[in-house]
Amino acid sequence: MDPGITVIMLAKNEETRLRRCMKSLRDHIQGLVALVDPLSTDRTADVVRENGGTVLSVDWPGAFDIARNLCLEHVKTEWVLWIDADEWFEGDDAKHLAELTRREEAYCYGLIRQEVDERGPQSRCQVVRMFRSRPYVPFSGVVHEHLDRDACADPEALGKEYGTDLSFNHDGYTADVTPAKLARYVELIQEELRLRPGQIFYEVKLACTLAAAGDPRADATLRALGDRLLELSDELDEAPISAAEAIGLILTAIPESEWRCARTDSLLRLGRAWFPDNPAVLWSVARFEVSRGDLPAAFRSLQELEALVESGRYDRRTPHSQAVTGIGLYTNLALVAHQLGRVDVARRNYERLLQADPGNAVARQNLLRL
Repeated sequence: MDPGITVIMLAKNEETRLRRCMKSLRDHIQGLVALVDPLSTDRTADVVRENGGTVLSVDWPGAFDIARNLCLEHVKTEWVLWIDADEWFEGDDAKHLAELTRREEAYCYGLIRQEVDERGPQSRCQVVRMFRSRPYVPFSGVVHEHLDRDACADPEALGKEYGTDLSFNHDGYTADVTPAKLARYVELIQEELRLRPGQIFYEVKLACTLAAAGDPRADATLRALGDRLLELSDELDEAPISAAEAIGLILTAIPESEWRCARTDSLLRLGRAWFPDNPAVLWSVARFEVSRGDLPAAFRSLQELEALVESGRYDRRTPHSQAVTGIGLYTNLALVAHQLGRVDVARRNYERLLQADPGNAVARQNLLRL
């Protein structure tokens, strides 16, 4: 294999965003393979060629894993960067990709994907996007495709997975396309579960997608997922990381009449036990405890989140709003601590809030009351 990095992507009518993507990458990669839907009506394929890329003009195969694997067959470099046209690196951040290829024991890297919209950055999540092309590891999944390391012909040759702080942006969930995209994802997730039932990853994705789409089936699906997780808690040696994405939604779907019952308490314990270093889970548990009036329990979760943020050693694999590790955390911890008479914690977080937002009237007024 040749040294360097090849980008693989899938694209349809992405001429404008593809230019932005390639502008951020062209000086830092050695190859580009793009499966361009023949139904594209703009110059997407031309932009790929202008950037020295290989265009695979084939009919859409009906599944994202098949499409990604077609691209992998044309990779000639040691490393692969999996990215799409609606994703890009800021400034010259992509120059750091070359540094990752020098780690001999590495098989793949998690990069930070930052969701952005017209309001600016929204949520962040670490996702595996860069990996060695050999030994060959195929993608799996009709949608939300991922590298299937269990299908590797030579698993002993695979190296380690590392996380990084290197980030890229994604703006594919704009208001005008999100409803249609979510509806399509629901259909594709259901197809994946039909083909390969029982996958907790896709059961979580289905529930979360239905909730994001405002589908009337969401609450029942989330309840069933909560029951499924409780059943799995006695069977699994390791928590499925995908479930962390659903804990908050499962709690939100619990009716007020069930806020204080054995099942709800079990779900809260499960979330804390499975994901003690996950900001999204700790945040969701704390918010639920505030809703049902258990401020000491909320305070405990918020303090644990505060400690994780201060150390920087928290799980980044689940999407969470930047407010969860910033202004939102300072605000809620200060208010809860204030009500519990924990003046030291309240003062510390009101002051942090003012540093981040000097005009915050609530923090300023409440500091005077301490």
